[in-house]
Amino acid sequence: MEGGRIWHHLRRYLPDNKNVLLVVSYQAPGSLGRRLLDGAQEIEIFNEKIPVRASVQKIDGYSAHADQQQLLNFARQAKKGLKKVFLTQGEESASRVLASLIQDNLGVEAIVPGIGDIFNL
Repeated sequence: MEGGRIWHHLRRYLPDNKNVLLVVSYQAPGSLGRRLLDGAQEIEIFNEKIPVRASVQKIDGYSAHADQQQLLNFARQAKKGLKKVFLTQGEESASRVLASLIQDNLGVEAIVPGIGDIFNL
């Protein structure tokens, strides 16, 4: 929800308490979508403050991304050439669990980098 047509829809529908914003995908921490899911009472779009009166709901299960087991299987298939794995998307806690699984099951170093971390490849 960081730009594009969605901003026009949010601007039009969020102020009305008869509407529901149904979120069906992952919303990154700090993003507009996450702020709405976390209960923001007001957002800013096009330098205009928009009150959030609509109900904001989330449905899980519509992700187009692989789940933990699928990612582990992918890493297992690619293991022969792997020296390190960098996990850079998703919730930090879930990424850390996957990093541990990769290290424990495949013996490959797995890193969850933080903001500003620098690595020599």
